[in-house]
Amino acid sequence: MLLKDIEQIFLKELSDVMPLEEIKTAFAWLMEDYCGLARFALVMDPGYTVDKPTETLFFNALNQLKEGEPIQYVLGYASFLGDVYDLNRATLIPRPETEELVEWAALFLNELGAAESMQHPPLHILDVGTGSGCIATQLAKKFPESVVKAIDYSPEALQMARVNADKLEVHVDFLQEDVLGEHWKHQTKYHLIVSNPPYVLESEAESMATRVKEYEPYAALFVSDEDPLVFYRAIALFAKQHLYPGGGLYFEINALKEAPLLYLLKEMGFTGIESRADFRGKARFIRAQIP
Repeated sequence: MLLKDIEQIFLKELSDVMPLEEIKTAFAWLMEDYCGLARFALVMDPGYTVDKPTETLFFNALNQLKEGEPIQYVLGYASFLGDVYDLNRATLIPRPETEELVEWAALFLNELGAAESMQHPPLHILDVGTGSGCIATQLAKKFPESVVKAIDYSPEALQMARVNADKLEVHVDFLQEDVLGEHWKHQTKYHLIVSNPPYVLESEAESMATRVKEYEPYAALFVSDEDPLVFYRAIALFAKQHLYPGGGLYFEINALKEAPLLYLLKEMGFTGIESRADFRGKARFIRAQIP
């Protein structure tokens, strides 16, 4: 079957499921994965044909996409800061906003490492709610001499995070922990604690796309409207006890809760509190330090 004919079927049958550009992008990713073709290959070779097994792969993917399944889960991987991360249904799909969080935290670590006052080498880093391991592994990649730990409540997510760390050939100590539990098992001091915790309000779920709210892990996305800062509070309390003086706490946040979180951190005695917008101009990150 001609690949361009399969593309036309995708454009027609997915028109009510996702925007046109997303359909084109999804099909391009499938072309690359199934055929090894670049995005504009059909312009150069409109007569390209696929064999029956490959045709079946495309139409199986089409059926998954029609049900609302994200293309990243269809393929089983996603890109993050130029690296490919394997995914399963226990892991969130890495977002470009989180790439900005990693870069901001890395800038802090570079400044900390260069400071003459640093007295506790190597750098100790903790990623809370690691999911696919994208934050922890990228920081381990950027700071290969550092000691990186990452925790998550989900054993399935941790299994995938370990796979990704092995692929990138970085060392991260992955631990199963409940952030809201009374006692975290490790008592290490850290220079950086970073987290992208659940922050989407349950009341926001109705307005979200099916492929997000029905396919990505609910517990990793959503938080109760009654206590939307529950994870931030728990992590900040841990940070108060386990950050070195001058150590940094970096969060990805819900823009709707920027002001309450800034107030919470100030009341808890953090200093150097700062919020930052993402590339879309929306409040998305907050940092704070231990005096």
